[in-house]
Amino acid sequence: MQAIGHQVIRMVSEREEHLIEDGNLLSPETVAGEPIGRRAESERLRTCLAPMLRGQPPLNDWFCGPPGSGKTLLARWAVEGTCSSAASRVGVYVNCWEHRSLYSVLQAIIDELKILGAEAQDTNVKIDRIRQALRGRPFIVILDEIDRPMPA
Repeated sequence: MQAIGHQVIRMVSEREEHLIEDGNLLSPETVAGEPIGRRAESERLRTCLAPMLRGQPPLNDWFCGPPGSGKTLLARWAVEGTCSSAASRVGVYVNCWEHRSLYSVLQAIIDELKILGAEAQDTNVKIDRIRQALRGRPFIVILDEIDRPMPA
């Protein structure tokens, strides 16, 4: 057996039907503990997010590096850790490969926060509804793959 964070993947014999007991552990949404080999980056990110725990705005942070280096995993891990420490939802993850425009990104945030009354086809209305819903509380938006070129 191989431990991943607090989860366990149990390898079984070839005669059994499934090799992995819980396939959800392999999904991009799964965050299983602090990313291994990223202690310095984890500490830097904790420092950036620490003001949120006191009700203040977090510091901006930018992750860059080659594909597969753990940027998305680190960002999701940090937000989940902060969300579990706070009284209410404090962050949203948006994949810019799936949401290619400002309008689509705003709609993804609205959908995650379950904000009503933001159906207007106007980005300014959507931004206003998000501001109203947050009521001045600090909030994290992770824009993954933000460097993705716009479609031609």
